[in-house]
This record gives sequence, structure tokens and C-alpha cells, in this order.
Amino acid sequence: MNNYIFGYGSLVNKRSRGPTAGSELIGPARAHGIKRGWKVKDSNETVLGVVEMPGAVCNGVVVSVSEEELAKYDKRETPSEYKRVELSAKDIELLNGQNPIGTFWTYIAVNPKEPDAEHPIPQSYIDVVLNGFLDFGIDFAKEFIDSTDGWKYVADDRNNPNASKNIERRTEIDALLHYGVQEAS
Repeated sequence: MNNYIFGYGSLVNKRSRGPTAGSELIGPARAHGIKRGWKVKDSNETVLGVVEMPGAVCNGVVVSVSEEELAKYDKRETPSEYKRVELSAKDIELLNGQNPIGTFWTYIAVNPKEPDAEHPIPQSYIDVVLNGFLDFGIDFAKEFIDSTDGWKYVADDRNNPNASKNIERRTEIDALLHYGVQEAS
């Protein structure tokens, strides 16, 4: 049986998922029935998470993984922070027309807490995530911004990054975030 992971945050970025384990990109996708938002982990890091929510739609990518690779992703997505759950194949919409057969998984946030002034969203983490989404086009990146809850507290840590020192597409990312702020007003 083939295993697939639906990634909706840093796993969209091939450089971010690469160190965890091999994975074959199947393509960009949407998952129905989950809602993405920012969450504060027990370690006080602010990252992305999803919760189950009927009617919600979340964009991301589907990657194929072996049983061994799946175990490595389970370790990456700390069990106290995320729970691996099976998604129904009918709830996965691959945007490239592929229709793989197998088991689809994603990682649901456990006890998500919203960011606040003491636990802001690191700009460097946003940079990693948006670089991944931009690989699939500007509209896909805009969809990420529009479908993600909790953009209230962002900390510019680019001079001393928590996530990545490599700021690719900085101009595009800043324009996208300005777009998101304008749309939210």
C-alpha cells in the first residue's frame, strides 16, 4: 500500500522536508475538511498547524513516502504537538490531475494555542513556507495566505533568523504579505 503525506506548511518547501526523509512530490493539492492556522508549540515556537473543520479547504502538496520515511516524519512532527491522521482520498484534490491510490495522511495540531505578542510568528519561518508555495505560482501562495488564520503577530527575525538564513524571493514574499494585509483590511 502506498503512503502519501499532505503537507500544508514547511513540508511544502522541498528543502525543508528533504533533511527529514526522502519523499517524491506527487503535486500541489487541496485537502477538504481541514483548516490551517498559526499555533504556538509547547516549546514556545510559533508554527503552522491544521484542525479538522467541515467545509474548510487547505492548499499544500502531496508527497509519496515509504513506511520508513513515514516513521521519520512522525518523529519530526512531535507526537505531543501533532497527531498523524488519515484523510479520505475523496477529500484530496490533486491540482495536476493525478489520482494516486493509497493512504493519505496529514498532521493535525494537538491543543493549538494562538500566537500572541510573546509568541509571534517568525518572519524566517514564513519565508521558508512561502518559498515552497511560490514554487507552484503566485496564486498558490496567495491562496496559502488567504486560507491561513492568525496573522496578528509577526516578528521580523531576518537579521537573526529562527528558521532559515536563506531568504530567497524576499521581494516577492514581502509583496505577498502586503497583499494579505491589504486584503484583510
